[in-house]
Formats: sequence, structure tokens, C-alpha cells
Amino acid sequence: MQYEIAGVPATLDLPLFTQLITDADPAAVVDLAPGTRTLRMSTVLGTHAVLDALGRTGVDVASTEVDQLPSQCCGGCGG
Repeated sequence: MQYEIAGVPATLDLPLFTQLITDADPAAVVDLAPGTRTLRMSTVLGTHAVLDALGRTGVDVASTEVDQLPSQCCGGCGG
């Protein structure tokens, strides 16, 4: 699944969040959109797990702030 969360606080510890996500999903990709505070990720994890990881970094985000994007996966890599 692909997610975007706009307006994450500057206090987000991105390396810690990335570690928490990739510990649960080693193939996950996490970044901040350039020039914005929009957190982007691609992962097999569900919204609850993403929000839990954010909470463990000290950032509280409501589930309504998480945009789940339609999959762009072609299935070609088998993943």
C-alpha cells in the first residue's frame, strides 16, 4: 500500500520511523516529499501499524490524516 501524510511535524524522527517500518516490512520505502512535510511510504503494513510506528516516535496523527493511495504495483517483480 502507498500512503501520504501531509503536514507531519518537524519533530518527526524520520530515521527512527523508517527503522520501525522497515523492521516490520524490510521492503518498505519511506521518505519526505522534497520541500514539504509530506511523509510518503510504500509498505505492506496497514494504517494501524503505520500510526503505531508514528506514535512510537512521539508523533500523533489521526487516521483521517492518512491518505491511502491506489496501488501502482504492476506485480512484475513478484513483490
